[in-house]
Amino acid sequence: MAEITRVTSGIFEGIRIIELGMNYGIPFAGRILAAQGAEVIMVETSKLPQVLRHPPWIGLAGSGAYFPDLSAMKLSISLDLRYPEGQRIFKELVRISDVVTENFSPEAITEWGVDYETLKEVNPRLIYVSGPATGVSGPFRHFRGYGLMVAGLCGLAALTGTPDSPPQAPGLMPLPDALLGSLTPGLVAAALEWRERTGRGTHIELPLYLAGVTALGPHILDYVANQRISERMGNRDPYFAPHNVYPCQGEDRWCAITCFTDDQWQAFCRVIGNLEWPKDPKFATLQGRKQNEDELDRLIGEWTIHQKAEDVMEMMQQADVPAGMVQTAADLVTDPHLMARNYWRRTVHPIHGPHPNYSVPIGLSDTPFQWGCTSRTIGEHNQYVYGKLMGMPEEEIQKLAEEGVLV
Repeated sequence: MAEITRVTSGIFEGIRIIELGMNYGIPFAGRILAAQGAEVIMVETSKLPQVLRHPPWIGLAGSGAYFPDLSAMKLSISLDLRYPEGQRIFKELVRISDVVTENFSPEAITEWGVDYETLKEVNPRLIYVSGPATGVSGPFRHFRGYGLMVAGLCGLAALTGTPDSPPQAPGLMPLPDALLGSLTPGLVAAALEWRERTGRGTHIELPLYLAGVTALGPHILDYVANQRISERMGNRDPYFAPHNVYPCQGEDRWCAITCFTDDQWQAFCRVIGNLEWPKDPKFATLQGRKQNEDELDRLIGEWTIHQKAEDVMEMMQQADVPAGMVQTAADLVTDPHLMARNYWRRTVHPIHGPHPNYSVPIGLSDTPFQWGCTSRTIGEHNQYVYGKLMGMPEEEIQKLAEEGVLV
């Protein structure tokens, strides 16, 4: 039997979660839950593995960087839900579990017989979390897609980019996935408390599409109230200037600077040693700065290009001017603030060996987030789950594996 190495203390201690998660959102939620003591069991099959194990964009021989992080502290079983016997076994596991999380299409979940309406008959106290692309109801319910598709559908792409560029997905990690992963643990905690009071489970639905639309609330309100459609502005802001990222000394080094008030603007001018700008009609007022923003950004860049990004940030922060250097992944793993907060944890990858792994961006006073092993193999804990938890005889486990149900 594979060694069981996971976090066993925290606010979710004693809670068993079955994770049917592809890509990022739902697996990220499971990562947070596992770091607070939940027993999270990933359900995969070698015929339909979590896509981030071997992302197609890095080739079949590659090793996905996301997956070791997302699988940390979890258990892994192989189970093919396309087999009737696989569906029966899944339901038996649901009987002894508290939560199911999934982000497959509603059609797939229904076809496999593991939708909420079916499983609540098996376990009326079950908490079921759905995180599909568009939702379990509505005319778009059959849509399937990942970050780029959702970024376009929910309006994020329309706001990302510069005025002369086409709409763009906001980076490699779309906001809806991060929202889904971050919000789910709190919703599960609330549902567990509800179950404690009522004895009933519940169905939590958090589609990526709706999560993304929610993030655009002010832009939607601006259209409803003023019939004004927000446009792509790059790094600029309709109400503040300067508001941009500026080139600094070195290759591809930048610092983000913004001035929300006239006091901050004057402090900014004092930092760079230019006491004439606050008197210049082109820059003395916000209206003037907005009207001459191209020139203003060029002149600021002519100063920042001779400074180190971290120095610009420190000088501006000391003068109460909001500023932050634009950090790369290489900067982040040596960031003194993150290191001082013990954000990076040393873990061991079975292929790549020891490496820093990011923690959870949440702090709990009495139950700090813990850290365990990383990167599970498919079916690594079959013996523990099917044998010890479910009481399945060894011969039956072997027979089901030979039949392709547990592969």
